[in-house]
Amino acid sequence: MPAVPEVRAEQALAQLCLNLVFVRLRRFLSRLLLALFALLCVAQASGQYVTGAARSEPPCKHASAWSKPRPISTGADMNIKDQVVLVTGAGSGIGGAAAREFAKRGAKVVILVDRRDTVYNLADEINASAGRQVAEVKVGDATNDSAGITRDALAVRLDKTTGKAQPYPINNFREVIEVNLVAPTYWAIEMVTRIAEDRFKRGLKQWHPDEEVQGAVVFIGSVSSLGNKGQISYAVSKAGLEGATATLTKEAMFHGVRCGIIHPGFTDTPMVRGLGEDYIEKNILPFTQLRRLIRPEEIADAICFMVTNPAVSGQLWADAGWHPQA
Repeated sequence: MPAVPEVRAEQALAQLCLNLVFVRLRRFLSRLLLALFALLCVAQASGQYVTGAARSEPPCKHASAWSKPRPISTGADMNIKDQVVLVTGAGSGIGGAAAREFAKRGAKVVILVDRRDTVYNLADEINASAGRQVAEVKVGDATNDSAGITRDALAVRLDKTTGKAQPYPINNFREVIEVNLVAPTYWAIEMVTRIAEDRFKRGLKQWHPDEEVQGAVVFIGSVSSLGNKGQISYAVSKAGLEGATATLTKEAMFHGVRCGIIHPGFTDTPMVRGLGEDYIEKNILPFTQLRRLIRPEEIADAICFMVTNPAVSGQLWADAGWHPQA
């Protein structure tokens, strides 16, 4: 008889464990049913909002966009072939390499804008290589190089003998801002202006994905936009282009114009070579992954990538791993 309470206790414990199992099983089945229901909702939503099969009416006036499954864009609508391209600072360096690359990829016209008459030599070279009249020259007040100009000096230079501090010359600052920031920004604004007027004349309003992209702007920034010792004006100008890009990206797409900015690292251009071989060897090459200067053709290829791929927006860093040192 003394064993009976022990048996009852074991039976009660077994019953309790069984109840816990059933409770957990019910919770598991409930969660499974909820998950299946959620998957069903997602599948139904996909049918409605991607293919349009479940909609009796399109959600906007462009019914064709919803009458059949939308094909995946391959970037063909931004093919460089037979397009008109304008390159500022095209006389040498990155600008010259970009002009050559656009012509090589079949651009109908490549307009070379520069302040120097030497740009005519580049036009002759491009036309001879292409075997057709593709390059046109516009000599005017643009930029010395697609990457701009530099007037490098410390923001404040202290004379250790006299104790007199000299601020960065304001005229130099204004010159760099005018060439590197104001000029390219207004070239871009002018292009968007012309496209907006043309669309208005053709009775078109806000751009829609059913149309081809109307144009693309690629600003030439710099790794110095992150800040670089001795480049107060240059760094400000390139950081300013980031703001121009971000704003035009939001505004210009109304008219079908994409906008982006590429930040090259130290590239083998006359401007960089002007820093001196000693400076390049000590302060640039040891801090790059390639242990060499970037080739202008490599930046030109990246620019064409930004133009031709409609999914690419914002900023692209082509810096070979180099970043400003503290």
